[in-house]
Amino acid sequence: PDIVCVFGADHIYRMDPRQMVDHHVETDAGVTVAAIPVPKHEAVDFGVIEADDQGKIVEFHEKSPNPPTMVGDDSRCLASMGNYVFDTQTLIDVVTPRDDQYTDLGSHVIPALTSAGVAQVYDFSTNIVPGQDERERGYWRDVGSIDAYFDANMDLIAPVPVFNLYNEKWPVYTNRRALPPAKVSRGVGGEPAYVDGSLLCQGSIVSGAHVERSIIGPGSFIDHDAHVTESIIFPGVHVGAGARLHRTIIDKNVIIPDWYRIGLEPEVDAERYSVSPSGITVVEKDRRLGN
Repeated sequence: PDIVCVFGADHIYRMDPRQMVDHHVETDAGVTVAAIPVPKHEAVDFGVIEADDQGKIVEFHEKSPNPPTMVGDDSRCLASMGNYVFDTQTLIDVVTPRDDQYTDLGSHVIPALTSAGVAQVYDFSTNIVPGQDERERGYWRDVGSIDAYFDANMDLIAPVPVFNLYNEKWPVYTNRRALPPAKVSRGVGGEPAYVDGSLLCQGSIVSGAHVERSIIGPGSFIDHDAHVTESIIFPGVHVGAGARLHRTIIDKNVIIPDWYRIGLEPEVDAERYSVSPSGITVVEKDRRLGN
């Protein structure tokens, strides 16, 4: 092939890559880097780009503790999205091993091509996807940390989500299992169910439980009188009657006993589970709690 696209796998966004490829060809670049403005305090985790008024990258700073801000905007930096379009020969030349030299993309490849004067920036905000409104254009989330992953999931359950899963003109594809529809019903003792601001995946059952601002994964069961709030429940999880979960991520196939509490007692949670800097409690997969 004449062109190679290298895209990161831990980011959430919608993009028509053909538009980026067209920009790459039009500018006759060796590499084109997709970029988006981010707050300066977040930019320390990304490669930051300095470009001239023609879009040519003049400096590339990989995870700098003091990244340069955008011209005319001291609060934001132009961050690499981790999406690259290369001329094939340019990529081959730069990654061919020489004297055991490492070829990490952010630390070596992009800086080398920037120094060679063949790196171009692509403004992701100009990428137009069918069915996408102005609010969603430019949406991009790096989910490489627990807190970022949690926040990206919470974006999905907003009343008018900035990342819309219901765009039929540009759907998000996934591996769909042969499961029945989600079910919301009273509990075995007649307890009413309450669900608000949540996503219920196929095969999940809410039986007389309270679910609010949460995502319930495929095949999960939430028993009567349980309260699940601001949480992400992976597939195959069983939440027992009367359990309380708040600001948690429960990995797949976890069994939570009746009246168990997670996310409500930070000191106790820190002894038992992983807790993120912002206080998200994470329970690893396949655990049977309470034993």
